[in-house]
Amino acid sequence: MSDKKVHFKIDGRDVEADPTETILPVALRHGVEIPHYCFHPGLSIVAQCRLCLVAVEGMPKLQAACSTPIREGMNVMAHSSDPAKQARNEMLELLLTNHPLDCPVCDKGGECELQEFTMRHGPAKSRYDEPKRVQGDLDLGREILNRNRCVVCTRCIRVCKEVAGEDELTLSHRGSHTYVSPYPDRVVENLLSGNMADVCPVGAITTKDFRFRSRVWDLHPVDSVCGLCSRGCNTTVWQKEDTLFRITPRFNAKINSYWMCDVGRFEYRFQSDPKRLRELKSNGTAGTWDAYVRKAAGLLSQAVKDKRSIGVVVTTSLSQEEGLLVKELIDRFLPGARLALVSPKGEEIRYKAFWISGDRGPNRHGLESLFGKKVGEGLAEARSAQVLYVIQAGPEDPFELAGLPGGDLERAEAVIAQDILDRPAHKSASVVLPQATFFESSGTWVNGDGITQTFQKVVDPHGAARPGWWILSQLLRGLGFEKNFQKLDDVRTLSPDLSSQGVQPVGRQPWESRYTYDHWGIRGE
Repeated sequence: MSDKKVHFKIDGRDVEADPTETILPVALRHGVEIPHYCFHPGLSIVAQCRLCLVAVEGMPKLQAACSTPIREGMNVMAHSSDPAKQARNEMLELLLTNHPLDCPVCDKGGECELQEFTMRHGPAKSRYDEPKRVQGDLDLGREILNRNRCVVCTRCIRVCKEVAGEDELTLSHRGSHTYVSPYPDRVVENLLSGNMADVCPVGAITTKDFRFRSRVWDLHPVDSVCGLCSRGCNTTVWQKEDTLFRITPRFNAKINSYWMCDVGRFEYRFQSDPKRLRELKSNGTAGTWDAYVRKAAGLLSQAVKDKRSIGVVVTTSLSQEEGLLVKELIDRFLPGARLALVSPKGEEIRYKAFWISGDRGPNRHGLESLFGKKVGEGLAEARSAQVLYVIQAGPEDPFELAGLPGGDLERAEAVIAQDILDRPAHKSASVVLPQATFFESSGTWVNGDGITQTFQKVVDPHGAARPGWWILSQLLRGLGFEKNFQKLDDVRTLSPDLSSQGVQPVGRQPWESRYTYDHWGIRGE
């Protein structure tokens, strides 16, 4: 972005902008709404929907605001030009000629730009009496394409080509019969395909995961951070009555731009998995937090007293706050305990403008820095200990990650498992403590690039599950720790470097009907 600024007018308003910009993003940033469909700030400009037409003084014809460069002293008339307003009105009427107008059953209801722009800029009634074009739905893989609703803005095609770098969608046929289509005998296979549903300005592309499940006005959106890899994409999690319905990306220029992968988007169902731990167990018998925290504390203190070896296995799904308490536990009450970090692994995939990390632990960087050791370091010593404490906040089996089959656990004198799902290894555990998922807790992660981010609780924990920081703080109290942490900010006082704010992402909220930001995430009026 250049330091030099260009000064010009939009509907009589003096504005300034970078000389490399075009009219449309500058107008939107300054609160001048110009309807548009094909334009998206994260994609190339094609100027094919012809909906953002404006008048420019000195130019004989109307110009597409998305593709017209700004220049010093130019005078743009968006709403102060009757020809421009009439042209946009007629363009919306043309786009609606074949649209099925099935808003009551369309999943885009409540966040549809066609609805919004038609109400504010379109005709009051249609003059089109002929039969509408009818085309069947297309299965794109993880999404469904309703061709009747499509306005051929080609955003989905550009997501595949420009973000994923995959040539999987194209335009078929001509004229009024043109529609978006995958190539013959193919589906959209790239793991960024869910972004097509995000950028679709109408209800043409919807994900199978969310299709017909709810209306957006019935959902409560919560700003969050993805916890399924070390990238830490900024997200919005949509929930209703403590049930997760969908996850969508939230703009952050430094981390994920406008996008997120399908792993983080769709693999959230472990939060409501039937195998979720909903009660505390000891040798198969349910109990209370007070009794079983005392039992776990007693097992650890007795092991220290008897000078038995203690192993603590921590996964990189834990937050920094939970890591601080683990460190306090070892430093204060478990001298000589062997700590080991384990992290889930996946396939690293590098697309054209986005990459998916192969490190599926959201806080590897933060915990390695906190504990001063790398993932896997000291694992052999930890898993051979006589007393074992395993802590996990993610969906993967921590015992498998640590290479601890059931036979090895049976050789241990005592096993304390703090986990979110019921595992086969829990049958050998002396105490099983149900932990909340990161959707059910708040905390701080440090992503693979060293960026600190906070995440907030989205839903309440299942059953007797509790946040990991609360469990660890109760365990510390049971061992004689003098501090009683009542809230997360109390835990953060253990580290002067741990901010209660973290890095708060900026940018468009998905339920807003129009873009009010520029490429750098600066919010508009």
